[in-house]
Amino acid sequence: KNISYTYPNNVSPALNKISIKINEGEHIGIVGNSGAGKTTLVDTLLGLLPPSAGKIIINNKDITNHPEALWEHVAYLPQEIFIIDGTVRQNIALGVPEIDINDVKINLAIEKAQMEMVVSGLPEGIDTNLGENGVRLSGGQRQRIALARAFYFDRRILILDEATSSLDNNTEAQIIDYLKSLRNKITIISITHRAKSLEHCDRVLNIEHGELKPTKSL
Repeated sequence: KNISYTYPNNVSPALNKISIKINEGEHIGIVGNSGAGKTTLVDTLLGLLPPSAGKIIINNKDITNHPEALWEHVAYLPQEIFIIDGTVRQNIALGVPEIDINDVKINLAIEKAQMEMVVSGLPEGIDTNLGENGVRLSGGQRQRIALARAFYFDRRILILDEATSSLDNNTEAQIIDYLKSLRNKITIISITHRAKSLEHCDRVLNIEHGELKPTKSL
């Protein structure tokens, strides 16, 4: 509600009095030119950047100063995917002790992220070590690891920041079809410049120079 954010040493705000209401289970697209404020908006929503003004409210509760209340419900897929020097299963179940990793959920997450062919082509399948920073993977494969990670943890809110930009058209189409099936089940916020990536969205929000422009329904 009325969110503004100005970066240190900047005069003009990166976000200027933005108000958005997102309902549970709704799929929202955020579009805009480079530097328009898309990623700043999401970083502010997540509490990674404290707003200069305004409030973040979840279920009528002000969490502006306590963003951690939201974190356990969110899976955030940034443009730069973090991959540890470990196996596929360790990277999907990131942070879960090896003994506690649920392989049924791992296999389901791999299926949802359209990774079966990728995993079957690796020397040791899901137990293949991906190397430092995922050196063995292409950009599209790294993005699928990140998607599988989000599906494994069953988060209620999924934020995608150009999360399918490195995928081939067929794989992206399959993932978009799966995202469509999640309407009214989990909340998704997609940041992208590709119209194809917005096919699952109920609404598209356009940001220009830190301000929200009229929305477009799909």
